[in-house]
Amino acid sequence: MRGVNLNWALWIFIVSASKSFDLPIAIRIPLSEALAFGSIPILLSKVKFGSLMPRLNFVIGLLLIWLLGSVISDFVNLNYFERGLRGASKPIFIFLWMLFFIGILVKDYRLLLFTVLGSIFASLQNILFPQDFTAEFIAQGGYAATAFGLTPLLKSLFFAVAVWSYPRSKVFSAACLFAMALSMGLMNAPRSAVAASIMTSALVGYMALSSTGRGIQRFRLSVGRLLVLGVLGLVLLYGIYESYVIFAQNGWLGDYQRDKLALQSKTVFGNSPIGLVIGGRPQIFGAMMALKDHFMFGSGSWTAYLMTNYFYDAMVFVGADSDTLKRLAQGAQAGVGHSILLQIWLENGLLALVALVSTLWIATKVFLQAISKSNLLTPIIILSYVSFFWNFWFSPFDTSARMEIGMFFALHVCAFPQVWQTLDKPLLNNKPRF
Repeated sequence: MRGVNLNWALWIFIVSASKSFDLPIAIRIPLSEALAFGSIPILLSKVKFGSLMPRLNFVIGLLLIWLLGSVISDFVNLNYFERGLRGASKPIFIFLWMLFFIGILVKDYRLLLFTVLGSIFASLQNILFPQDFTAEFIAQGGYAATAFGLTPLLKSLFFAVAVWSYPRSKVFSAACLFAMALSMGLMNAPRSAVAASIMTSALVGYMALSSTGRGIQRFRLSVGRLLVLGVLGLVLLYGIYESYVIFAQNGWLGDYQRDKLALQSKTVFGNSPIGLVIGGRPQIFGAMMALKDHFMFGSGSWTAYLMTNYFYDAMVFVGADSDTLKRLAQGAQAGVGHSILLQIWLENGLLALVALVSTLWIATKVFLQAISKSNLLTPIIILSYVSFFWNFWFSPFDTSARMEIGMFFALHVCAFPQVWQTLDKPLLNNKPRF
């Protein structure tokens, strides 16, 4: 790739490659965060923030609202100081990731392509030298080892090929993404990862088939195409659900998925989409019940230990099987909501909820801009958004969430991909040179 600063490309690669190595301190901080945050002063040393300030001030305001909600919640609930610090670290770390990505985008947005290469090495390290967070899952073998070991490696390999081939052939890139989904499905990877890959491949494929001409920037998102994309997304989701039920019930996905489907279908919702969500994530329904008691200020940061009774009552209400009830009664499956939305709301109250909903709005705007003005980063933005959208509703907040949110904020602040017009960098309306 011509014109890219190789020193910064190597640094971005190292930051991405070190995300599976956790620093030996009290809270979970990947080495990648220490490296990324340490380079912020250098990255921002020549950045002119004048044109960025209106959007930057808005994002900073959202993060301050989130931080204020966290502080008020912990104060009202007389939470432990250490737990309060861990809760406050969420918006702070997102802010730092945003600054890092702003520096990268202003310096040369193409540097972000090297993050997918670093992810391959991070996945290898995760298998060969797993950290405490993943070691116990990989040691269990079976589904847990696949979900936390092989799935990230397989995903990173296929995704790197898809991203780097996108400028030359969207069709081939979409085929790589579909092959990624198919491979993960065959190896019994988590259902959400397979679904996200299918959705991403379908979107990239639709963009390729709907292109108005040759070149990376030819797709235009009209109102009609936006409606088609919405309908396509709903049809795909329903098709994925029906295919999974048929394949799992017939044992074509293995005994684990067949037994898992049977177990999660024992609620009053059966094997409907709602039933699979509630059966597989009792924390979601439990969080909804807990919000009746903690609607305004939340229950305080890192208060999963307070939620077990709510989860148990929720599963009794929907008619869970006796094995699930027994595990919940013993304190298993503890967590706050198993959903970024419900977790932040339940922990830190309405102020944090307002900031989080605004975050989803910003991420959606960035996503729509990325597909309406196709560019080198489009596959990265699409998969990141699809994954974040799922996690927003159905997965807990983790270290990858704060990095993804920071990236979306940075793209919004820099008005990417409109940022091409303000930087002295190779513009994507010219043919990309590799």
